[in-house]
Amino acid sequence: MKCVYRHDRAPLFERLSTNFFQAAWGLEYLHAKNVLHRDIAARNCLYGDNKVKISDFGLTREGTVYQMDPHKRVPIRWLAPETLRMAIYTQKTDVFSYGIMCWEIYNNGIEPYPGMTVAEVNQNEVITTIEPPSVVQISLRNSEYNYIPVALILLNTAAFFGF
Repeated sequence: MKCVYRHDRAPLFERLSTNFFQAAWGLEYLHAKNVLHRDIAARNCLYGDNKVKISDFGLTREGTVYQMDPHKRVPIRWLAPETLRMAIYTQKTDVFSYGIMCWEIYNNGIEPYPGMTVAEVNQNEVITTIEPPSVVQISLRNSEYNYIPVALILLNTAAFFGF
């Protein structure tokens, strides 16, 4: 999905909102089946025929809580700070990652925490560097997004903070 938005000059708001909700429904389905995806990101969504499907189940685990091995590679830029600190993965971690994925797409595929190395992100456990995009930030970059419904901004903000 990252490629679609990076190469598309100005993705339409309707398509973005539909895609965000489709990805959210996919994540909700996984969680209803007690599955933790553990790698929600734009790079792991398939897009075609106006449908988004969550893919890449390589890190998936069954259950609602998973104790991570701190020595294994994980997608640090997409993890919630508490997951980085405690090495415990929950459904809320997937929801936080979903918020980061929305941020990626809003920003045309920019990797989270631009200008920082993975080590810096991990060491700082930053939350203040990256914020959910506001209507003002989006409008400044692209007039296509001047009228984003508050509901979509609230969805992204809630996901970003793991609600």
